[in-house]
Amino acid sequence: MGAEYSAVFEQLDWLDVPPVQPDGGDWAGWDLSVATHLAAAFAEDDYGLRLRRSAQWLFDSYAGSNDVLKFIQAMVSIETLLGDKGISDVIGLGELLANRSAYALAETHKERELLLAEFKKIYATRSQIVHGGRTLFTDREAKQFHGLHWFCTRLIDAELKLMRNAAG
Repeated sequence: MGAEYSAVFEQLDWLDVPPVQPDGGDWAGWDLSVATHLAAAFAEDDYGLRLRRSAQWLFDSYAGSNDVLKFIQAMVSIETLLGDKGISDVIGLGELLANRSAYALAETHKERELLLAEFKKIYATRSQIVHGGRTLFTDREAKQFHGLHWFCTRLIDAELKLMRNAAG
């Protein structure tokens, strides 16, 4: 089981910590680096709880074996982090998540437009899976799945940075 989880951790390249070194590496230094980077996520408030739950959904989407289910788990990661029932009832969950994602990640207006468009395509695939009972991916959807993981990891990292900045 350890090797399986080690392989999953290797995929989490967005963490700004040294890579996992299972063969005689500096585990104490690695532990300290990870703890420092993630400390804000363990706050005893709503933000910390949402971030931890989002990260768990993301981790499960990497560790699973069914690609369609992993896609839904990754989307739930974003819904957990950015969703808001009251607002999504008014404008729609897909629109809310697309806007929040694009505003959190984009550095330019052009990039925001591109991220909005891409997220909307990914969310449409999510809706086809959920509402159509789809069980297989097309090649285009497999590519979208990688894009969805990109959104998840960057959003979690952006939220973590906001939390670290707020903590001082």
